Amino acid sequence: MLLLRKRLLAGLAALLIALSSGSIPAAADVPIGVIVNGLKVAFADAQPYVDINNRTMVPLRIIVQKLGATLQWQSNGRIEIKYGQRSVALRLNSLQAVVNGKRITLDTSAVQVEGRTMVPLRFISEGLGAKVRWDSEAYTVLITDEVFAKSSPNLDAWGRLIRTERLPGNTGEWAYVLEDVSNSAYIMGYRKQINPASPRMPASEAFQNPNFNRENLDQWVKRIRNYYDLVFSVDYRTIDPSTWAESFRPYMNSSSLDSITRVQYAEWVQNNGIRLEGWAEPEPSMTYMQDGKYMMRTMVRFRVLEADADYGTLLDTFQASYEVKLKIGVWYRGYADIVLSTNVSGDPWPHYGVELHDHLFFTPVGSIQEEVGEQL
Repeated sequence: MLLLRKRLLAGLAALLIALSSGSIPAAADVPIGVIVNGLKVAFADAQPYVDINNRTMVPLRIIVQKLGATLQWQSNGRIEIKYGQRSVALRLNSLQAVVNGKRITLDTSAVQVEGRTMVPLRFISEGLGAKVRWDSEAYTVLITDEVFAKSSPNLDAWGRLIRTERLPGNTGEWAYVLEDVSNSAYIMGYRKQINPASPRMPASEAFQNPNFNRENLDQWVKRIRNYYDLVFSVDYRTIDPSTWAESFRPYMNSSSLDSITRVQYAEWVQNNGIRLEGWAEPEPSMTYMQDGKYMMRTMVRFRVLEADADYGTLLDTFQASYEVKLKIGVWYRGYADIVLSTNVSGDPWPHYGVELHDHLFFTPVGSIQEEVGEQL
């Protein structure tokens, strides 16, 4: 009864907050990627989102740091950003700003969301002299300043910087090594082979196939991201078991959709007050073939916000043949090799989807760990 009362009070509080601050929208389900000067930005908590004015909002401090600018908070609530000879000044919840001494009117204002100052990305970046480009296929914003552009950087097809120094010992197994991905992600080992007699095709070999192009790989990335958006966005207050189970269909190998198991899990969510949040960031350049299927290494970050059950809180652990207990309020982060397969013949490349019963904790075991100090 006490737990039910707490839930009702929490729901009422959330409703009152939403009604009183309707100008602050919720974050997009699948986070927007941001690449600054060839380096993908890892947002620790507050994620970029598109606001009601169709403007991409990002955490101010981390973007300023990535561009190498300086940030100052004035006593009157004024925010001032300086980058070389350029400057941008604005205030929270105000449409008035000053760019390089010239007063302008914005079409959306800086706001605070869960203690983080969120600002319109294009306005801040261009005000500091950087170029901004939207990559719709990768759902990513690319920001480059003049100094970086003139350095003739070695970028991959997604605009990310390729590393040529401090390389991992197994560099030859990969198509290339990214500057913003740690060596530990490259050397952590592969998913266990079902058929050891069948040789693994490393990414360096797989990428020699012309079908390993951006068009196909972007489709695979979208399916993984949307698949795990469904996995990590469950909420006992809103989930509808049959609708939720069928929502996976566009992102999976359709012949392997296990609707019964997913309906059972959704009912488990309802009955045990389970609520999650998290996201997946696939690395298309880290794709290899094994056991006749493709594996795309993917960084995941998630946490259990609320649950009455001690086990089965994640679809992954609900389906597994062993018990994994996840702590409530603790962020988990790590890499998993997500299996992609298809039953389509002829031209199968655009049709690969997430494989039935894929498990984060199998791929490989031990990569996904608790983040120290990240708790509710």
